[in-house]
Amino acid sequence: MLAAVLAVLLLCACGGQPSREPNPPEPPEEAPYDFTLDYHRCAPLVEKKIGSDLVAAARLVIDAFLAGETSVTLPEGDYGGNPGNDLGYALNSMCPAFGAVTDYDDYHFDTETCTVTWAYTQTPEQVREVLAALEQTTAACMGTLRQGDGETARALLLYHALTERAAYDYDVSGIYDDDPAAYCFRTSSYAALVLHSGICYSFAQALAFLYTQAGLDCAAVIGDGTAGLHMWLMAAVDGKWYYFDPTWDVGGGWYYFGITAEDRATWAGEFTDGTLLGQDAAELADLSDTRFSAINCRWWTDMTIDRQAGQAVFSTPEGEETVLPLN
Repeated sequence: MLAAVLAVLLLCACGGQPSREPNPPEPPEEAPYDFTLDYHRCAPLVEKKIGSDLVAAARLVIDAFLAGETSVTLPEGDYGGNPGNDLGYALNSMCPAFGAVTDYDDYHFDTETCTVTWAYTQTPEQVREVLAALEQTTAACMGTLRQGDGETARALLLYHALTERAAYDYDVSGIYDDDPAAYCFRTSSYAALVLHSGICYSFAQALAFLYTQAGLDCAAVIGDGTAGLHMWLMAAVDGKWYYFDPTWDVGGGWYYFGITAEDRATWAGEFTDGTLLGQDAAELADLSDTRFSAINCRWWTDMTIDRQAGQAVFSTPEGEETVLPLN
């Protein structure tokens, strides 16, 4: 007995600890979501639409941007169509900070020399602060997820994380001529994520960024309806495609979460079509599944994810509830 006690004391004195049973792993519904921010992530639908060469170009631009550079020469590739616009489209859902603090537009892509250039609209210190804030905000959004969450739970929670405290920026339209840099900053997907403010373009691309980071296939689309030109998102959840309009759900809600193309064309704004970089979204995916119709067209004020029961519970202040299966 004395020898055993002495062995334990020596082990502790040398910095070790007596052996003990390892702590059991957390169950999937409680373990944090395994996430690492990766600005190279691009949604498969976006890559399918703009091509792998432009996605590779976006990654080169992002790397140069993060290194504080102001240009990049691209390798030879397929940069047909409108590469300046398509590149900017991809960058907004891959690295939201880029559009917030640079002057990049379609004309900064020189197709003859395969060179992309930009200038910074903020100081190096401010750019670092923007990147730090984006990383912190993204981590907070992903922190609402758990390791066992499927695509439905991820889509619901990230949608709410984006819209809950958000507000539409009604004042930004008048500043473009006087301060284009401020306009680009306030209408960026970064502003929607970090400042909880923006326009439809901001929120659609911000949701695209979050969904892409969480492994959901998606792409921002644009359409013309009773309210004029508008941008929203199309995304795949559990093998089916739906529309998502975070802009019209700012303040928190799921009124326009997971709607169909028919919904979008009727009660949800009378948008006769949605296009992804000029192509009809209906040609890219079937947008007719009505799985989320039970939560549409109602102003639910609260949602609880019951992971053990495998369901999301939506409720109103009046006590009305509806249950949505997560699988």
